[in-house]
Amino acid sequence: MNTSTRDHTTIGSPQLALLWFGAAISLAEILTGALYRGMGTGGALAAIIGGHLLGGIAFFAVGWISWKEHKDAIAIADSTLGRPGVTSFALVNALQLIGWTAVMIIAGAEGLVAASSAAGMTISPPASRLLIGALLLIWTAAGRKGIRGINMIAVALLLVLSLLWAIKLITLPAGEISAISKAREPDSIAFGNMLELAVLMPLSWLPLIGDYTRSAKHGRKGVSAAAVGYFLGSCGMYLLGLLSVTKLPGAGAVESMLAVGMGAGAAFVVLLSTVTTGFLDVHSAGVSLRLAFPAIGRHVAPLLVGFAGLMLAMLLPGGWYESFLYLLGSLFAPFFGVIFCRRLFFAKAPLSILLIILGFAAWAAGVGAYYILLPKGTPLGVSLPAMLISMVVYFLFMKGAYVWNSKA
Repeated sequence: MNTSTRDHTTIGSPQLALLWFGAAISLAEILTGALYRGMGTGGALAAIIGGHLLGGIAFFAVGWISWKEHKDAIAIADSTLGRPGVTSFALVNALQLIGWTAVMIIAGAEGLVAASSAAGMTISPPASRLLIGALLLIWTAAGRKGIRGINMIAVALLLVLSLLWAIKLITLPAGEISAISKAREPDSIAFGNMLELAVLMPLSWLPLIGDYTRSAKHGRKGVSAAAVGYFLGSCGMYLLGLLSVTKLPGAGAVESMLAVGMGAGAAFVVLLSTVTTGFLDVHSAGVSLRLAFPAIGRHVAPLLVGFAGLMLAMLLPGGWYESFLYLLGSLFAPFFGVIFCRRLFFAKAPLSILLIILGFAAWAAGVGAYYILLPKGTPLGVSLPAMLISMVVYFLFMKGAYVWNSKA
């Protein structure tokens, strides 16, 4: 997967900044920002910004490694965990994108229910999910032609819509402000749990960041531009979600837009955004799925992913979104902890079956540590401690292997 020279096609720093700023303009970030409704305003702001800074460090590090080795983020696992590591992480990425597909279907369905109600019509949540999912599958079957252009238009419209929405929310009468702004500042443990929700969103992009930064025209500058672009866009969307739930508690995204008088056009933009984002998710997941199972056809894989996302959306109960984000953190943070430790301390060590097994064991130790720490949390969240634990475990394993080999 490596190359001795870089491709002739490179991506400039401004383009990388805009690309990743646009990637953050999403309902997923808005939905996550709304989860901060139980915090004090100052604590929520600190958790959102601080968490994005911590997650952004990992975002930058993976992007930098991908540029240095000219590999995508999944392929960089090869030198640490071998082919089994690449296959395993490709499968994990496919599963996370199936989850995001379900998130987009559910978000779009909630918007459809709200828009239908405002228009005097009624549609049940299951029927709306089925309709959005069917639309996504039809679009997927039709192919990718023109989708990137349509997605750029949807992102631009959603950005404009978000700015208008924010202005309308800010200018709402003071009497509409909910009790969130009067809530006490959280203690350090609660703060750590909410910090974690901000760390997780940049981590969810780690399998994809290298697809773009490996072609950066200027390495450090390009990767920094991507990280800053995503940081600004994602923080903005989180804060918009927080603002919405502060001003209009209990209202979903589309309900909030309709409540401030943005009309049916706003609902249409949200629905378009969910379908286009879902389309890109299923195609990216299809690529990862074929890395794990090469026998699956190129056109069949995205349809399988889309169908799996639809079934997940139909079966899952409400309130599962936060658990899904924690699942991503439990898998991604320890995985890249092992990758980082290998790069920092054992880059020249030749790969062997024993070292691959030790790498997987350290990854598993980090996942276990994540769920041990999660119920009580820490002031620094859970992903960062789990990543550090996987690094320490891998370091000790590698040192132990060296001692064992020296005595053999």
